[in-house]
Amino acid sequence: MINLLMAVLCSASIALAFRLSELRKQERLTLTIGNYMIATVVAGGMLIYRNSQVPLLATYRSELLPVLLLGVLTGALFFATFMVYQRSVGSKGAPLAGAFAKMGTLVPMSLSLIIWQETLSGFQYIGLGVALMAMLLMSVPLKKLDWKNIHLLLWALLLMGGLADFSNKIFQELYPLMLKEWFLWWVFFSALVMSSITQMIVKKSWRWADLRWGFLIGVPNIFSSFFLILALTTLPASITYPLFSTGTLLVIQSVTRWVYKERLSTQDQWGFGLAILALLLLYR
Repeated sequence: MINLLMAVLCSASIALAFRLSELRKQERLTLTIGNYMIATVVAGGMLIYRNSQVPLLATYRSELLPVLLLGVLTGALFFATFMVYQRSVGSKGAPLAGAFAKMGTLVPMSLSLIIWQETLSGFQYIGLGVALMAMLLMSVPLKKLDWKNIHLLLWALLLMGGLADFSNKIFQELYPLMLKEWFLWWVFFSALVMSSITQMIVKKSWRWADLRWGFLIGVPNIFSSFFLILALTTLPASITYPLFSTGTLLVIQSVTRWVYKERLSTQDQWGFGLAILALLLLYR
């Protein structure tokens, strides 16, 4: 459970840092490049240390290439999800894009139940439904949602974001845990390459302040994935993902309420209460 808690805290700090960057009017693509850059460096350091303990090439020769390919695919999904989210916000609005991004949790949760036939109690199934409702209430203002504006782009956002998260479960199930640093290095390095190429194509100007802020986000980003993989080794994925998403939103709401002194709307308060109920039901 400690690994899941650490993953939640890292994920929440990423979201809070991005929120603060928006208030500072920072350029998001440059910030994302800085994020992937420092995550790649940290993952590289972890990989060097791991290899000093266990020679990966000699011990896991046959698994290195499949893990590399999974890492590159995951990095591509990470960056593609980022781009589709940006496009969705611009064309469909932030509330609808946010709702579909949160509902992406359905993908890894459902695939884990189907592929690995994970078994849940009746209380946990109820908890899943309550968690999804809590995520929706805490992430978007329902009054601003225009469900008639649903488009293929939004379904792509849901699917790609969900598959990016599910790749952690695929790695945990199919490959040795000792290769997690190798996997994560390729995830963030491939995302860094793709985001850098995109920056050169669109020719967006960048500032050192934006890149530096991205560096700060990159550290919790790498450790969020690191601890999530460890959490998946001890908890069913169908429980881990909703706990992860709901817990992250609870931390974000708590920080914005107590640190930034923001008042919670009635909808947020309902979402907060449902999230706590969902956690109790899921962890029975």
